Amino acid sequence: MTWVLSDSGTKTATVAGTATFTNGSAVISMTNTFAANDLVTFTTTGSLPTNFATGTTYYVISTGLSGSQFEVSATQGGSAISAGSAGSGTQTAYPEHVLAADTNNGTFVLEVDAHNMAMGDLVEIRVYTITLSGGATLQAWKGTYQHTQINAKKIAPPVASDQSITCTVKQLAGTGRAFAWKMLRI
Repeated sequence: MTWVLSDSGTKTATVAGTATFTNGSAVISMTNTFAANDLVTFTTTGSLPTNFATGTTYYVISTGLSGSQFEVSATQGGSAISAGSAGSGTQTAYPEHVLAADTNNGTFVLEVDAHNMAMGDLVEIRVYTITLSGGATLQAWKGTYQHTQINAKKIAPPVASDQSITCTVKQLAGTGRAFAWKMLRI
């Protein structure tokens, strides 16, 4: 059995934070390190703008994407969603950064270096797969880590996939940290 490097890199996570919507606009203001196809969910202390729902996963699109703003779609590569109102209360965005995605048939392992984590940090590492062609992308594994890590090398269990696999990092609290990572395939 030989492991092959499928993908690798370093990602600095955006921590969950306040997002500002403008009525009639698709632009959402928030300091971020998003890339196209990253995921985001929203919560609120009041009501989200019309056209958005709490707990729904949205996809960041390349249109209007910068370090201070982003736009989202209901589907990967879809059209931007405009806010039908400004909403009320405080809107919080929960970014989930895609580290790697692969459509090859194989067994995959994700490794993440969490040595940069500090007191107050809360991070989730997730692996998603599709069971059957045309099916939904579902979470297959999640590891949750908090504060400074004694054993900093985090390794997801082997996940078999013949459709697609996507690996993400989501930082819920603390300071945005840089995570070196790699995905291996048999």
